[in-house]
Amino acid sequence: MDNKGQLYLILGSTASFIIAAVHVAIVLIGPSAYDYFGGDYLVPLVERGSPFPALLTLGIALIFVVWGVYALSGVGVTQRLPLMRTALIIIGMLYTLRGLDFVQDIFQRLFEGFSRPVKFTVFSAVSLAVGLLYLVGVIGQWQRISLTKRPAAEGIEHRQEQH
Repeated sequence: MDNKGQLYLILGSTASFIIAAVHVAIVLIGPSAYDYFGGDYLVPLVERGSPFPALLTLGIALIFVVWGVYALSGVGVTQRLPLMRTALIIIGMLYTLRGLDFVQDIFQRLFEGFSRPVKFTVFSAVSLAVGLLYLVGVIGQWQRISLTKRPAAEGIEHRQEQH
């Protein structure tokens, strides 16, 4: 791993896959897992046998899998995906924005005696860390990602050279 940013994107990808696996585990474990991870509003639906919570949670898991694959694409482990650089930046920003709750939680805990469970502060910290992994990884891989040509662009350049 001699390219800057590769390790960060691989770690970000791994984190995304772990988060996806946690979402699958939530579906398998059921109501107590939904309650623990903040989906307490879905518990009554789970208990009634509604498929909605499982479909929603598995859909979220799928999004995290796609994000993990994008990070692997950013380091060249998989084929180049559409809008790779843009997608990696957006993914990093979404994780980071979600993680900014961590900063607010810390200030509220220090100055206002915040009563929200610590686990939610930890979830925010993890999100912030993963977002920074993606963003630092993209910056480190910027040139490699930018230099990779898309097949459509190569075809256009080739046609222009013939005229």
